[in-house]
Amino acid sequence: MRLCHFVLTPRFSGAEMVVGHLAVRHKSDGHDVAVAALNPSDLSFANTLAAWEGCGVETFIPSTVPSGRATKVLSRVRGVQEVIRAFRPDVIFAHSIIPSAYVRLARGYLAKRPKVVTVLHAATEDDYAGRSRRLAEAALASPDAVIAVTQRGADNFRKRFKPRFPVEVIPNGIDLESITAAAPEGVAVRSQLVPGFNGALLTQIGRISPAKRQLESIRALAKLHQRGVRAKLVLAGIWEDAAYLDGLRLAIREEALEDDVLLLGSRRDVAQIMAASDVILMPSLIEAHSVAFLEGLASGRPMVASDISPFRFAHGYAGAGFIDPADADGFASALEAALASGPVKRDLEAFSLRHMCDRYAQLASALVAREGRS
Repeated sequence: MRLCHFVLTPRFSGAEMVVGHLAVRHKSDGHDVAVAALNPSDLSFANTLAAWEGCGVETFIPSTVPSGRATKVLSRVRGVQEVIRAFRPDVIFAHSIIPSAYVRLARGYLAKRPKVVTVLHAATEDDYAGRSRRLAEAALASPDAVIAVTQRGADNFRKRFKPRFPVEVIPNGIDLESITAAAPEGVAVRSQLVPGFNGALLTQIGRISPAKRQLESIRALAKLHQRGVRAKLVLAGIWEDAAYLDGLRLAIREEALEDDVLLLGSRRDVAQIMAASDVILMPSLIEAHSVAFLEGLASGRPMVASDISPFRFAHGYAGAGFIDPADADGFASALEAALASGPVKRDLEAFSLRHMCDRYAQLASALVAREGRS
């Protein structure tokens, strides 16, 4: 099959990393695969795109974004059409509702029309909560199928649209083998991050955003210091919200933590950083099916996470604690308990990359077969 993945912006974020795993694995399985985008890539993502291309994945990434709303819309539609004509996909997986809308709009003007699958990634688990989004969706031709990364996301879509096409729940998958392989590199990475430090290393992976609650992690670190616990905090993730980042830096100064909080920005060595850590933090306000959360579980490190519905499947896992991050004292107490527990083993085969990729390929194959029968 010829499979194409459309994203909004190539960058270090959960959905885009899932796309990369899908593209590379499907290519290795013998499919022709492309990744396309509506926006130019983040500069930091160039090496990742090159790595995908080195695996045989074709990429179609615009170099600029036209100014002006009408010009931007028209340019994007034409850009999608050019990708479809050049690559001739059988199935397009459009990751999130904006790429899906443009792909379906562009497809309507073509003689040969690929199947389109909308993939719902919104952290709210309700991608069409806004009335304007629902109206826009109603005005477009329906996709041929929908993938939701959580059951709640699928249920919300069905409730809003009562679709007559497949709505599949396919949780995000992770490369368990690469996380295991990264474990021996943890000691070297730790010595690079915090040379000579023998206290506790806490790590939070995720874009710098209020939804990820890095501020609460900083406050919990301050509480640990007040209790006499030597600890440093690593915050790794794209700097998405400049105002929020400024607020984090102010809080770091106010708590006198300048030497104890590392703002790393985007990183390609997330698995190695987790292996270097004593505890993984995930105090998110909202999430869909977080890749970073799965990777934290797979690392075998103790975890302290917010008690939100997308994380509750992990309540039975050893070494995983769930808290209200707004309670700084409770957060700090959970971190102390996690530090005392040490590494654990967890069975995450249900969230393996192979399982996810097979499910996507099976859905694409069914859509292509249905086209052949029509």
